[in-house]
Amino acid sequence: MEAVGEIHYQPALVRLCGGHSRHGHERTCRARLTPEPTNAYDAKAHRVIIDGAHVGYVPREHAARFAEASAAVGRPGAAIEVAAVIRGGWRTNQHDEGGFGVRLGAPLRGAIAFEGLAPPAAEPALAGPKPARAPTVPVTLSEAELTALDAVIRRLRSTPLLDPQDADRRRRAFYRSAASRMLARGVSSGVATGAPDHLVQGEAYFRAEMARMDNLLGEQVRTFQHGLDQWFEHGETFAPYYPFRIAVILRKARRGDLERAFLEAYVEHFAEVRPAGSRYAQILDRAAKLGLPIRARAA
Repeated sequence: MEAVGEIHYQPALVRLCGGHSRHGHERTCRARLTPEPTNAYDAKAHRVIIDGAHVGYVPREHAARFAEASAAVGRPGAAIEVAAVIRGGWRTNQHDEGGFGVRLGAPLRGAIAFEGLAPPAAEPALAGPKPARAPTVPVTLSEAELTALDAVIRRLRSTPLLDPQDADRRRRAFYRSAASRMLARGVSSGVATGAPDHLVQGEAYFRAEMARMDNLLGEQVRTFQHGLDQWFEHGETFAPYYPFRIAVILRKARRGDLERAFLEAYVEHFAEVRPAGSRYAQILDRAAKLGLPIRARAA
């Protein structure tokens, strides 16, 4: 769920992130959703507080659900703590910069379960022996999944490499356009940039979807294809988790031939252009173990 009203609290967000930076920020933190019953526009309004600073509000259409969630556990009017991410804040020069937005770890629909707000815990049961580890379930790949994988490999092999400077220009133009959409339409940064659905639905939904698609090659390929769309068209880097999972799933399915083909095509494009995230190093390590050349681009 995206907070609203952050445009009015940019100075506080700038302080929390230590200012703007060339490529922006993505700071993981905690947020307290504090009821504001004296709000002149909505008696059920909830402020978003991060490190003591007011940075926005819970969307009005969801504020009542938060009030109901706290009342349901016998703590009406209590503040609720959730995970949060502050994103944005890029600046390339004094005339070209983006604002900050806040994503909240709360679902847009369905039940709400918040850390820091729950009924009293029951007495813990006596510890028993650890359950036996479940046997590893072999991964099988469907024809549709193999076809989707083949398409992404062929796309990587046939698409020219994107020059880093060109990618930077495209990314800056894309972020300017996204910022304009946020202001004009009142949408979140995730919606404005066209992020996949599971990345804009809140933390609970995100975690459920990530668990569901963990060993589904087709889902991982579909999400990675979206990342490639954003990279080749807008120069926007993507989370390397998805190509990492593709390689893992292929290894589990004992398709070393396909894993090698995929990683060879992947590192050809991203040996130097390294999307943020620790998984990227693991991708390169795996490629190296397979004996794949990891070449730097010619100047």
